[in-house]
Formats: sequence, structure tokens, C-alpha cells
Amino acid sequence: MAKETFSDKLKKLINSNRGIQKTRDAKKWLQRRIRGLTALTNTFSDVKNSNDFYKKNKKQSLVNIRPGVMATYFYDPKWKNILPYYDKFPLILCVKMYKDGFLGLNFHYLHPIMRAKLMDSIDKIETINWDNVSKIAQIKPTVKRYLYKHITSKVVILDDDEKEIALFLPIEKFEKENKKTVWSKSKRMI
Repeated sequence: MAKETFSDKLKKLINSNRGIQKTRDAKKWLQRRIRGLTALTNTFSDVKNSNDFYKKNKKQSLVNIRPGVMATYFYDPKWKNILPYYDKFPLILCVKMYKDGFLGLNFHYLHPIMRAKLMDSIDKIETINWDNVSKIAQIKPTVKRYLYKHITSKVVILDDDEKEIALFLPIEKFEKENKKTVWSKSKRMI
């Protein structure tokens, strides 16, 4: 039997909701659905924002960031004054290491449906690194360079079974633009 993709799971959840469009209602509905998926959702089911997520997660370390690892943390960009917008709480998949930081794909720059599609493409790759993921068209708006000295909190490393949930949590924390504007600009980049 073929593995159910992130996109399939999201479509199934959306379709069973019968088209309710209000963000607040959709968020509550998704939280209820997530509670039923796995036992670990008890930890994340009442997450409302990046601060809640960070407080609830206990696995925190900077040392574990490496290609293939998904992580989140608070970040203060070096070039924040000239950037048109940025995410203060990125949800990244590390794809390349540098001595002073790493290259990560920040999923928050994509609408949740696009996040699922990108994760489906990444799941098909045997070894996650820059050479392999750079061929995926959807990554263009997500590629960001992060410097260790600009990480302003401990790093939360996500287990494989937590990635699916984290992709859809409303924990992005954009500065200078709202998420809908960021997602629209990212869609045009792809």
C-alpha cells in the first residue's frame, strides 16, 4: 500500500470539514482533529502561537542541528533592518552546514498546503542535503541562511512524528508583513 502523503492527509482533513472558511473555526477544528491523530498531539493541541509551542517542547539543543533535521527557535536576523520581512520563529529543515550557521528551508514562508507539497517532495529524497533538495522548485522562497549568533533561544528539534503536526501549526511570527502577503509573494516566486 502506498504511503499517505502530507498533501493527502491535509486534503482529507479539509474535505471532512465541509468547507468552513473562518480561520478561527478552522483552527479549532484542526486542533480537535490533531488531538485524535497520535498521543503526542496532547502536547501540541492547544498551541496558539510560537511562544506556546516553544514552552511546551522540552527537547532543546543547538548541537543537534544537521542536514535532515527539522527545528524551530527564536531568531533575530542580522539584516532585519533591510529585509522586506522575516520570520522571528522559523520552522526549518536544515540542508547544509557552515562553520557559523546553516542553510535551512523555512516552511513558514509557504501556505500550509504548499508546505505539505514541499514535504512530500522532500520525503522522496533518500539523503536530505542541499544538492538533493535544490532541484525542488517549491524551495525557492524557503531557502534562508541562519547564523548561530542570531539564534536568541534554545533550539527545539522535532522528531519525525512531530514534523507533520508542526507543519500546520500557526506558529509563524512574521515581522514587517502579514503571513498572507508573505505567502502570496512566495507563491509568485515559485
